[in-house]
Amino acid sequence: MFNSYHYVPMLKAKQGEYGALAELAGDIKKHITPLLEIPPVPWDYQNEKPSKSIDEHLVGIPAKIEKSWGTEQPLFLDLYYIEPGDQMSDGSHPLNWLMEQISAQGIKAIPVTSLDRDADFQNAVGMANHRDTLGVCIRITCDDIDDLTTTGRGLEELISQWDTAPENCDIIIDLQEIPIEGIHDLVEYACNAIQTFPHIEKWRTLTLAASSFPLNLSGIARDDTKLIMREELSLWNEIRAVSDKLPRIPTFGDYGITHPTLPDLDPRTMRMSVNLRYTTETAWLIAKGRDARRYGYDQFNNLCRNIISLPEYKGPDFSWGDAYIKRCAEDEDGPGNASSWRKAGTNHHITLVVGQVANPTAI
Repeated sequence: MFNSYHYVPMLKAKQGEYGALAELAGDIKKHITPLLEIPPVPWDYQNEKPSKSIDEHLVGIPAKIEKSWGTEQPLFLDLYYIEPGDQMSDGSHPLNWLMEQISAQGIKAIPVTSLDRDADFQNAVGMANHRDTLGVCIRITCDDIDDLTTTGRGLEELISQWDTAPENCDIIIDLQEIPIEGIHDLVEYACNAIQTFPHIEKWRTLTLAASSFPLNLSGIARDDTKLIMREELSLWNEIRAVSDKLPRIPTFGDYGITHPTLPDLDPRTMRMSVNLRYTTETAWLIAKGRDARRYGYDQFNNLCRNIISLPEYKGPDFSWGDAYIKRCAEDEDGPGNASSWRKAGTNHHITLVVGQVANPTAI
């Protein structure tokens, strides 16, 4: 389906991320296969219950995916955050219901699972694959890597249950959060996993995903701009450097401009600082303002002025996100909100990374 010069951005299926995908240039879009994680059902903290039903939560997703991604290229779709045991009002499994709706709209969605999902989830994955014949994506965790004997048995059982083969399955070795130091040890760890992973040469695709983006921006002072190194890119480049010792080279995957884990935030007490996350060749430039409620959203335009004054800024023609940042810096747009800031930063990030993985020797 794709080779090691492709890119798999692991994105939360939220308004900003949908918007970022929608604004990608066509020549960028054809070099990525996004993985969309459906967020959990929103929680009503005051009444301590879900704020909507699972039906209400999922019903608008097919239209959002079609509008932002279209029907020509495949994407990965993961319902990891949906609670086990949840059922739609018609009694169907949420994954089965959503995949049916998506398939009916002509969207090429590949269901994502992992070895620890319950039997109902794995059955729904098998039903989707049997109906759509698009294959299955399996996320492999560090716990799976640490016990490849058990992992191998688990993979064999699932493949048999789904009546498929490794050649129809995509593997994502998902390291999730990685430290900003100690990359050398991670290179050895990842290379060993690739060398010993069951049927490593048979899987349709192999992706290595990770992120060094912080869980939150509390470590950055207000009215400051800080560089945070993109260690996942360093990890992938070091693995490519020893590719002659590996049975295959993994595709690059990351979590865009977010941490892998969704923070559990109570909107009643949450304090969000205005911020702009701008990806450079080796790092993220994080421009952080002050509390949005207290000091206002207009700070964002000032942050944009700071970014375009830096040599790292790529110019308005680089991506939709860069053009938006330039317009905001000139007070022709903005200030927007958290979703529009995420949209601009993610759109720029994906555009930059596509160029990097397509030409890794230039990094």
